[in-house]
Amino acid sequence: MARKRSKISGARYSEPPRLRRGTPPLSSWSCKKIMKLRATSQIFPDPYLPKRGTGARTIRVANHLITSAALSSPPLKKGETGGFNFFTAPPFQREMQAGFTSHRRSAFMLAFAFALTLVTASASAQSSVSREYQLKAVFLLRLAQFTQWPNEAFDRPESPIVICVLGENPFGDALDAALRGETAHGRTLVARLVRSPDQARSCHILFLGGAGPRVAKEIAAALAGRSVLTVRDSEGLPSAYEAIVNFLTEQNRIKLRINLTSATTARLVLDPRLLRAAEVVSE
Repeated sequence: MARKRSKISGARYSEPPRLRRGTPPLSSWSCKKIMKLRATSQIFPDPYLPKRGTGARTIRVANHLITSAALSSPPLKKGETGGFNFFTAPPFQREMQAGFTSHRRSAFMLAFAFALTLVTASASAQSSVSREYQLKAVFLLRLAQFTQWPNEAFDRPESPIVICVLGENPFGDALDAALRGETAHGRTLVARLVRSPDQARSCHILFLGGAGPRVAKEIAAALAGRSVLTVRDSEGLPSAYEAIVNFLTEQNRIKLRINLTSATTARLVLDPRLLRAAEVVSE
């Protein structure tokens, strides 16, 4: 096949094959039309299509590329939550997901992940609770990645983000496993158990286990004026104490309730996608 010279770059190239007249028309998919245009172009040869062969060969290759591409997800089976999980996917998959989806789809995926269904069917009560807090451990990781702290909340530029658990530790080793190898805003993540509200002053995220009214008042006094994202279970503390983020478990689903006024008072900036995925209250 004769090699031609490009009118734009001057480089020589082999003319791509033309589609033969009388071949079956391609369907209405826009990607097929693009392939047809690129296959007949004299200036922009497509390196992914064969440079030698007949027009029928070109159509077969184009159809194969299209039908083998993941243009749509297969239908979900009953009880499935989808192939991509925003919370449990590796970082490179989350970057790819953010790269080819729109802002609306990203917000939907985040909202879907925050309403993740708990897998508790045919399980004992102990294993059900364990699975619940495995998911909540991943939620704490994502909260760290969707929250901005002021610079004065860290002693040094390389200081880690400290996620603390006060009181009973329902996570076991799940929190350490969720944070292992992860970062947020260029900082490493560290899990720590604290025994008193005064020890929580050095935390950036504080999960509150079961505590009485007296301890709740001590927590409020110890964290006054500090940029600490407090998180609790809806049934974990008395209703008199309002954390910034509340985990709500309704019909085997974990949802978030965020007190935006408390977050602003603590000088915390929450990602808008996080707010769209949660129930926001201002008190």
